[in-house]
Amino acid sequence: GWRVPPGHERPLEPHLCGLWNSAWDAAALAKIDNTIAQLPAPNSLDGLGAALLTLCEAAGSPRCFTALSLQDGAHVGVGCVRAFEQLQPLLDGIGLTADGRQPANYSEALRKLVPPSSMSIYA
Repeated sequence: GWRVPPGHERPLEPHLCGLWNSAWDAAALAKIDNTIAQLPAPNSLDGLGAALLTLCEAAGSPRCFTALSLQDGAHVGVGCVRAFEQLQPLLDGIGLTADGRQPANYSEALRKLVPPSSMSIYA
């Protein structure tokens, strides 16, 4: 679960934050800082995100970052998925979408992830 640093309140969903490796240069890091808040201590990254970020750091890969969206509850919420739309200017700015690809369609991703309300266990 989310750990609140002393003197702070738990952020409200959706809250986008992340971590990045040390290979970012100052200009690129400024783009991240304006787009996504750093994951505050004492929180930590685990699972696939931690493995990928560790691999990037160990290999000296340039500009590797992980983005996380805070979610309340066990089920994926619309706000949590749509929070990743905030990354589009960063992705454009560092050239990750400059090859002519369409920006990610988070509404479509959400439609594929969240079952229809008729399948809800709470219905």
